Amino acid sequence: VLLASDLHQEISKLGNEKAVRRFHRDGTAFSNSNLEERALHVEGLEERLVKAAASESWDQVCSLIREAAAALAAPRQKAALNDAAVPMPDDAQERLQANLQGRLRKLICKGLGYLDLSDAGTASQLELALAVMKLLIERFKVCGQLEAARAAKQWLRRQGFLTAEATTQAEADLESCRSDGAQITEGKSFLTGEDRGSSKFGVYSPNVKVKSNPLVRNTGQNVILNCNKCGLELRSSWVFEHRGKVSTLVPLHGHATLGAKYVHSDAKISVKLDNPSNLTTCTHGGLERQCVKCGGSQICAHKKRITRCATCRAERRQARSFVSQHIARSMCLVHYCDKHAHKQLARVSTIWLDMPLEKRWRPVVAPPSNGEATLEDWKTHPRLQKHLRRFLDSPDPGRVLSRYSAQAQTLNPEKLLRIAVHVGAWVALLPLEQAAASPSGEEEDASQPSPVQLLGEILRLRGRAKISDWLQGVLHLVALHLQDVRRVAQGQAAKPWMELRRSMPKAIWRELRTQRPAIPTCGESKVPCWHKTVEEQQEPADQVRFLKRKPPPEQIEPAGARAALGAESDMLQQSGGLASDAFLALDLHQEISKLGEEKAVRRFYRDGVAFSNSNLEERALRVDSLDESLVKALASESWDQVCSLIREAAAALAAPRQKTALNAAAAPMPDEAQERLQANLQGRLRKLICKALGYLDVSDAGTASQLEPALSVMKLLIERFKIRGQLEEARAAKQWLRLQGLLKDEATTQAEGKLESCRSEGEKYLSGEDRGSSKGGVYIPNVKIRSNPLVRNTGQDVILTCNKCGLELRSSWVFEHRGKVATLVPTQGHPTCGGKYLHIDAKIHVTLDIASCLNMCIHGSLARQCVKCGGSQVCVHKKRISRCPPCLTERRARSDAKRKRT
Repeated sequence: VLLASDLHQEISKLGNEKAVRRFHRDGTAFSNSNLEERALHVEGLEERLVKAAASESWDQVCSLIREAAAALAAPRQKAALNDAAVPMPDDAQERLQANLQGRLRKLICKGLGYLDLSDAGTASQLELALAVMKLLIERFKVCGQLEAARAAKQWLRRQGFLTAEATTQAEADLESCRSDGAQITEGKSFLTGEDRGSSKFGVYSPNVKVKSNPLVRNTGQNVILNCNKCGLELRSSWVFEHRGKVSTLVPLHGHATLGAKYVHSDAKISVKLDNPSNLTTCTHGGLERQCVKCGGSQICAHKKRITRCATCRAERRQARSFVSQHIARSMCLVHYCDKHAHKQLARVSTIWLDMPLEKRWRPVVAPPSNGEATLEDWKTHPRLQKHLRRFLDSPDPGRVLSRYSAQAQTLNPEKLLRIAVHVGAWVALLPLEQAAASPSGEEEDASQPSPVQLLGEILRLRGRAKISDWLQGVLHLVALHLQDVRRVAQGQAAKPWMELRRSMPKAIWRELRTQRPAIPTCGESKVPCWHKTVEEQQEPADQVRFLKRKPPPEQIEPAGARAALGAESDMLQQSGGLASDAFLALDLHQEISKLGEEKAVRRFYRDGVAFSNSNLEERALRVDSLDESLVKALASESWDQVCSLIREAAAALAAPRQKTALNAAAAPMPDEAQERLQANLQGRLRKLICKALGYLDVSDAGTASQLEPALSVMKLLIERFKIRGQLEEARAAKQWLRLQGLLKDEATTQAEGKLESCRSEGEKYLSGEDRGSSKGGVYIPNVKIRSNPLVRNTGQDVILTCNKCGLELRSSWVFEHRGKVATLVPTQGHPTCGGKYLHIDAKIHVTLDIASCLNMCIHGSLARQCVKCGGSQVCVHKKRISRCPPCLTERRARSDAKRKRT
């Protein structure tokens, strides 16, 4: 119909030429496309309308109505279809079945229901579409009543939207607005004529609102800008100057034909979009809408920017999710002809936001309480299957994972364990590849983690929270899934699974090793006991004191595997095995137990056992991780991290072996031993230890204390080998000799002497009540901090909260300097989960109890950074070492020289 010349001439009189051409082009494109293309176009319009209504983008709604009206066909008589003498063509039958015109009419009615047509601005945007639909209805009325048309209800409903009173009132308001030259109509900016900005003839001129900005001026010198897609030139002499920075103004819509932006070829010349809200500054020097003191439009109730407020962002995400899921259900309750339908939908989402967080969680359903519940009962449980279906049916799984990852950082332990059950169900029931794959397709994308990575993150945030019965059963399924991974996944594909395995609670693995036929459920012990072997029953008391975590019982293995392991163990007995295997020998363990603190020895032993109990792929991944971590630690000069990596590598280190022992082996090597030999993991560990020790000063007392018991264990391995022969006869003799040089007796003896003298004189070693503590949830600093004249006890406890697990800590100690008071918190934070103690009120400042950061000199600055006092961080050039270019260059040269020597 739109292609008829008479109708086209009538339409051309209804609006400006540009709008008519666009409307005619949209209609022609729809009529020239085939059925599949038309169906795709209509589906796209419907999806965009849902999104635009949810985000309240009413300009986008008007644009969609114009596109749908351009593709709209005229109403048809019912009798024309019933009295057809010839059969309908196949194409017409398919179009009738697809019902595209009915969907277009429904879309237009739905879109008009959101809008207020009495508003002048809205009527002007829909002017051409409304006039065309009125013309189609009036033309049909010439032939008969509208009730006799096909889909009469939709056409009558649309006629109700386009009544003469509403359109006449809108046109009158629009004409009066244009004739009077008003600038604002009902709060909306409406510019016409010369007041509007333009880019005609390649010269840019902003609108009158931007020109009236006191920070905007015309320099008179044109700057040539280019479109970043087609290269079209645009000249602009208008600039925005603020705080000494000058930016050339460019149109906000850019090059509208291609949807591109105007940029300058010289990166030093900055450009700025002519958006009035981005150019309006307040008296405090910032954007007016973002100023907290002025109470801008983008400031929330928490006195923060809405885009940076974690609470507001979480509520907005929940609101968007709620609206998108329930928009169809909500619109069924609202008449489309009601022009305030969008307000009712917004009211529904507001009620959801006003609901307390505690009421948004459904009550917990009891897990299977039958003691005879089998593995299949848990896998087919309706609740777990429901969580899996909801995840698979979600339109954007990546968005779901991102939302869970963000919520995990703020939830309390109880809610954290509940979402851990959801994610654990996905990991346990999804295929291996899908569970470990990131929705974004990028392995290192932290914003959209895979279900496996998300579960590991949640379990690490759990801390010491007690595992619920639901989570216990789900993690049992995940542990069984991890056993399949060891047989299937290899290389980088196994890396996220290995990270998850380290995050799993130890109790789950202990239960799995009991080989019980059923998963433990409510009321059963979560830490089962296994039968002890004779050797474990005869274990001496002093060994049990250091081995709180006993190694698991031996699993039943086939005879072939047992024989291969027996042959391999015989070879290792001849030439020396892993350091963790040596720890299991009673005499060596007793010697190591005397070398350091009980906690450090247990940690060292645990690392060694974990390495020895892992397979070849897991060991290779662990060594790769140590190499990467060492490179990062050296680059950031994190020497504490370097010491930690040396301890981990030393725990996995094997004793030196004789060259002749390998050559004279009578039995052939097992395949697994040959693979380990080819991987050369022990050589890489020795190289890593030598490289790291080259950066450290082992003679320093503090460094030596951090490296214990690693230094003593490596010395003990070398001394034990020397009983059988010279170190030059060992395999990889160069590495062992080099390691021996780094661990020579003089250096270690000197370090131990300094450490003992330091402890005996009480210089830097605090013990007993002198040490700080956080016992019972009450913080007390150490005696050195308490002796600081700027530190005092107010007697009034301030409640602090861990930013990861929510644990509370009370502190009444403050540090006051220059009129500013800050509450003292422990430097190590909450060691269990690795979080920091913060206050919910941002106005209450906290400071770490680092003695060097609290020691002020008479000049009012930190004593270590004061140039006049000659602090420890002031160089010979009378500058801070961290800001002195010559000193930084010298330190960089020393670091490079050490790296070349290694």
